[in-house]
Amino acid sequence: MIHFFLIALFLALLVGGSDFFVKSASRIAKRIGASELVIGLILVAIGTSIPEFIVAIFSSVNGHTEIIVGNIVGSNIADLSLITGFILLLYSGVKTNKLILRRDGYVMLLGAVLFFFFAMTGSIKWYMGIIFLLIYSVYLFLLFRTHKGKKHKHHLEEHLKLDYGLRKDLLIFVLSCAAIFIGGRYVVSEIIFL
Repeated sequence: MIHFFLIALFLALLVGGSDFFVKSASRIAKRIGASELVIGLILVAIGTSIPEFIVAIFSSVNGHTEIIVGNIVGSNIADLSLITGFILLLYSGVKTNKLILRRDGYVMLLGAVLFFFFAMTGSIKWYMGIIFLLIYSVYLFLLFRTHKGKKHKHHLEEHLKLDYGLRKDLLIFVLSCAAIFIGGRYVVSEIIFL
């Protein structure tokens, strides 16, 4: 029972640390003149995937690669079904954007189908990872090209309120990195112990 409590505790540390990481990094990036587009596409988009990324790294280091696959598949199922289901229960109708569905939806579908076929071979190899990184690189390039020169708010104003001093942001950034590291490391250790 204690292990389930520790998993919940370290998971909260990991997710909370990731949230503070994104917010503090976004404010620091804005202070040094980064555009909202860059902050939105890189810091916020990639930053929200930090928990899965850290768990995957520590799982790999500990030789438990099966956790990586479970982590990827589980988080995607949760995003697409659990979160979508709750949102649709709270808000009876959610508007969709055909441009986003055509651009982002196809990339998401391609990634999911490729992952499924690669996983069905019984082992996901390093060169398959290169294929995924190439897909993501092309996707980012197309996003930057599509949005170049446009003004984008991306609803980031809440993230980017400059109500903290730079020193405080840097301190929060460092502490959040430590929380992510500790949370990720011990979440994986507790899962392995179970």
